[in-house]
Amino acid sequence: MGFTITQIKRESRIGFKAGALQNGLIQAASEFIVIFDADFIPEPDFLINTLPYFSNDKIGMVQTRWGHINPRESWLTRAQEIGLNSHFIIDQGGRAKGGFFISFNGTAGIWRKACIEDAGGWEADTLTEDLDLSYRAQMKGWKFKYCPEIISPAELPNLLSAVRSQQFRWIKGGVETSKKLIARLWNCDLPLSIKLFGSLQLFNNYIYAFILLTGLLSVPLMLLKNKSMEFDYFFNWSGMLISVLIINFFYCFTAILMDKKNILASIKEMLSTFPIAIIVSMGMSYHNTIAVFKGIQGQKTAFIRTPKFSESKRENSYLKSQKMRQYIPESLLFLYFLLAAITELYFKDFGFLVYHLLMLSGFSFILYCAFKENSAQ
Repeated sequence: MGFTITQIKRESRIGFKAGALQNGLIQAASEFIVIFDADFIPEPDFLINTLPYFSNDKIGMVQTRWGHINPRESWLTRAQEIGLNSHFIIDQGGRAKGGFFISFNGTAGIWRKACIEDAGGWEADTLTEDLDLSYRAQMKGWKFKYCPEIISPAELPNLLSAVRSQQFRWIKGGVETSKKLIARLWNCDLPLSIKLFGSLQLFNNYIYAFILLTGLLSVPLMLLKNKSMEFDYFFNWSGMLISVLIINFFYCFTAILMDKKNILASIKEMLSTFPIAIIVSMGMSYHNTIAVFKGIQGQKTAFIRTPKFSESKRENSYLKSQKMRQYIPESLLFLYFLLAAITELYFKDFGFLVYHLLMLSGFSFILYCAFKENSAQ
């Protein structure tokens, strides 16, 4: 009988990904809509495993877990792997089991067409059309199913410029969505627990601004502390930092253990990957904070898709635009925390030193990756 396949090419990028999805939705005749980004490689039995969940008429979307085809390609991909696995295993899994709102991750999922239409369709006023539609649909009463046992592998960006564009889109879009939907969420007739957990998810991207702000303020506070000993009581930074690192350590370790189901292999993986994941998150704090503030300001930016590995080997107008001058802020922050570390060694104030060395290492790693990528072009 064959298959009915049509490739649709729009004349313009109006609405970007959301516009393309809405355009396709209007033309689709099927009851269900499967969405995959171009680099995903779904298993042949994907539909067999996911469609049965729609026997429940209240199910509007089924999300599967992302897998990775190149997690050991570089330290950058390894850092992304631990972050994404923690999200899909702990965050998505925990919310789903607790009966709280979960989000469609933009790909590797299948929607009931009636659910999308009932929620108002794909809207292009945020860069995270997936999160936006997810919340609008669940506030309408639709239920989502998360299937961590169904893994859809895809490519992790292997270039810093690609990671930065992807992170910028996710974070700025998340902030835009929080502004758009937070009041609507609290006005819904929903249990308080769902509103609270939903709010935490909508606001989680603001943490990057907190990381950068605390890092910047910690230097003058360190100087103030060493100028007058009466401030010692207020600045127990070492204890606070250790507590945060321990929480993050067990968060990531739990995800690795649930994935590998072998404690020795999990410990080995954690010790080799966790430090670089922390360093990368510190180094990305400035870039991600800019995304947070642009989202707060409502400044509109284009949807810049994530370049794929095959594109990094040929001329690409997006990749060519990545110049070292874009990393001037990270260079200044590198010098800022280098001077802070030197000052701390002079004062022998080791409570601040660990934190500032992490920030210094983060910006060092970002500058190293940027220089390496720029030199290869």
